[in-house]
Order: sequence, then C-alpha cells, then structure tokens
Amino acid sequence: MRWPWGSEPSAPEGASEGIELLRLVDHRESVAAGRSVEQVHQGFREHAHAFAAVVDQGRYLGLISRGHLGFLLGTRFGFALHSGHPIQNRMLPDCLVADLSMGLLELLERALARSGETFYQDVPLVDRGRRFLGIITVPALVRAQSALVAEQVLLAQGQREELLARNQDLFRSLHQLRQSQGRYETLFQNSPLAVALLYPDGRIDTHNERLEAMIGAAGGRANLADLMPPEQRTAFLDLLRRHQSGALPPGNQADEFQLDLAAGGKRLFQFHTSLVQETGQICTILQDITEQRDLERRLALHDKTALFESLAGGIAHELNNSLTRVLGYAELIATRLQAPRTSRSMWTPSWLAS
Repeated sequence: MRWPWGSEPSAPEGASEGIELLRLVDHRESVAAGRSVEQVHQGFREHAHAFAAVVDQGRYLGLISRGHLGFLLGTRFGFALHSGHPIQNRMLPDCLVADLSMGLLELLERALARSGETFYQDVPLVDRGRRFLGIITVPALVRAQSALVAEQVLLAQGQREELLARNQDLFRSLHQLRQSQGRYETLFQNSPLAVALLYPDGRIDTHNERLEAMIGAAGGRANLADLMPPEQRTAFLDLLRRHQSGALPPGNQADEFQLDLAAGGKRLFQFHTSLVQETGQICTILQDITEQRDLERRLALHDKTALFESLAGGIAHELNNSLTRVLGYAELIATRLQAPRTSRSMWTPSWLAS
C-alpha cells in the first residue's frame, strides 16, 4: 500500500482554470484498488488523515474513510467477512467529486447542500481525465467559504462606498446644475439685451422676454433673417453657416444688421454671435444702436463744422495780419497826397520821396 505525502500538487497542463481548487488540496493519500480492506485499515492506523482515494494507475475510482472501515471490521463477524476483500469493493457510495472545470463557488454550493454523513466527507479532486489530484478536506472548504464570504463582504463594502461616493458626486453635480440653471435663467430672462438661440437658417429656438418685446418674436416661429433687407440677409445667413461649420474662430463675433420691425420701423442692431458647441446653435445678442449711430453721425458732422469754422477763422486772421500793414501804408500814401507840397518833405520817408 502507498501513502504519498508532500506539498500541494502542481496544476496539470491546461488546468489553469482550476488553480483555486488546487490550492485547497490538503493531502494526496491514495491506495491501489487491489489492496485488501485489512491492509488499508492498518494504513489508516499509521496516518492521521480520515479519508483517502482509491486509484487504479493514477485514475480515481472512489473514496474510503477511516470510520467506514472501522465500522466494517469492528462488528462480531465483520473482520472475517470484509478483511480480505479488495478495497474497491468497500468504497463510500454517493461521494462528491470535484474536477478542475468546477468553479469554487459551485463546489461550495454542492458541498454545503449535502446532508447526513456525506456532509462531513472530504472531497477528492480530479482532472478532466479522472486523474487523481488530491483530497480537499471539509475544514478547507469551510475556510474557503469563510474567505469567500469575507471577500464578498469587502467587495460589497467597496461597492457600497463607491456607490456612496458616486451618489455624493451626483448630488454635487445636480446641485451645481441647479445653480447653473438658476444663473442661466436669471441672466437670460433678466438681461437688458435681447438674447436668442438661432438655428443656422436664422430661425429662433429660444429667446428672452427682451427680444420678444423688441421684435415681437413668438417662440420658434420667427426668423431674424426675414426681418432684414435682402442685401444683408445673405451676409447674415452666411455668418451663421460659418459659425456652424467652424470656419470662424471661437468666441464672440460682432456685426451690424438692420431689422425692419413692425412696431419700430427700420432699426440698426449690433449682433454679437457665438457658437454653442453642445447644441450646434448660435447664441445671438442684439443691441439696438440706431440712436447711437445717429448721435455719432451728428457728432461727426458737428466736429467737421467746428473744424471748418476754426480753419476759416485761422485763415481770416492770417489775412487780417497781412492786410493791416497794407492798409497802414495805404493811409500814409493817401495822407501824403492830400498834404501841401511844401510840407511833404518834412515827414515823407526816403523810399516814398523818391
């Protein structure tokens, strides 16, 4: 009879999927199928393990136990009846056998589902070819179950903490979203300037109350391009399409367009446009600059008039300076011509006397 001892067996080739079960192997005690019951019982007296495998040239046949053999040989006529029989005739019935294709969780479920005496039986481990690999004891299964439960508890705790962290992040995100929405609505609706989100064809998707009061827009039914003169409408639509295609640099673009309003007539607006990347729409801010441009024209005209008057005054002043000398000499000449001849020489300059 052979009772192999040693460390944990190495995994056979191609059995990497059963490495968890191989780590649970406690020992590899086995007996040849042809050994007698008496010989195997004697072997159990010399070794501490309660279970051993019956093998035939390394192939697993069944499981035997110290207690079962002791029961067979301990009766009044048991020794005479059973001691000489081959051990393969006295193997335990209905034993649970694990193979490398079985997962640890499946093995634990099947082992814990056993009832009666089978619940306390060790579990032999075999490969797919029924080659015996070792014995997994019940305490090893209990430890594996405890470790698995602890792992599941840690995993559940980690998932719970992760879920809690995600919930906190979600709460903060929702809070920030509410704040952003509140700021958006406040700035959008209460802005003193007209604001609208436009489609690339000029249609209004969203607008604030200021725009509606200014141009009478009602939801998405208005189109700003329809309110422009034909020569400006083409330039405006081209501006929107360039925004959508990304041809324009990011940021605000300032342009001036004229709108023909039902209530206010023709008004000049400054359009500040920028692309909203998330929606593909164009944010447009309108500022009525009709009076501003009119005032600028009047100021420019006033400046030109003042400049002309200043220039004319300067020219007149220069002419007056030059003409003053001419008039002075002219008066002297006139006086000289009107005076008696005898008195002319007394005051006539030399250049005039000659």
